[in-house]
Amino acid sequence: MIVGKDKITKEMLQDWQQYWEENENNSHMLGGYIAKRIIIEDGKALEHVKTIIGYHFNNFKLHFAGHQRQYDAHSLHMDEPGTDRKNMTYTLLVPLSHDKRIKTVIFNEPANTNKEIQNRIIEYGKTISPLPVKSNVGETELAHTSKHWQHGQYFADTLELKGIFEYNVGDYVIFDTNLIHSSNNWKNIDDWKDKHKEIIQVHFKDVDTLI
Repeated sequence: MIVGKDKITKEMLQDWQQYWEENENNSHMLGGYIAKRIIIEDGKALEHVKTIIGYHFNNFKLHFAGHQRQYDAHSLHMDEPGTDRKNMTYTLLVPLSHDKRIKTVIFNEPANTNKEIQNRIIEYGKTISPLPVKSNVGETELAHTSKHWQHGQYFADTLELKGIFEYNVGDYVIFDTNLIHSSNNWKNIDDWKDKHKEIIQVHFKDVDTLI
């Protein structure tokens, strides 16, 4: 997990917003009404993405770069460009909304597919007693995610925490696509109930690092 502090310039922010305004008609919805996304395909908006990744990786290949307006909180998931990978794959997330109460919670628990995560949650639902607690963010950050129907423990609290990234404009985070992660329950914050959050999200592979 790499966190870049105060690396995002005003020019980057302006160019990404301009790209959105010029290409919004090409946007598509994700997961029903979870998010609206445009693919960043060219121009300065794409060059900025490559610049950020280039701070940390010498030889990489983009899977995709997107500008997203998100209308609901994601559940626990992995990013599927990492499924059956042969090289290390990463997610770059750049917040365009500034509020440290909005967070991405990342666990030190990998998965190859989202179906694998779903199956783990189903098997967890069959347990009789709570499992050993490895983190304590279920109630505080992830109350929108899976909770045991009987004993009330959050599945998230059985996972080892890698880190929590707070949305501060100017910063970014890069992490392994296959680590289980989720946005926090930001829609539960009163002044965000009727708003969307905005991010740049990128998936790429490190050409130099084989699995």
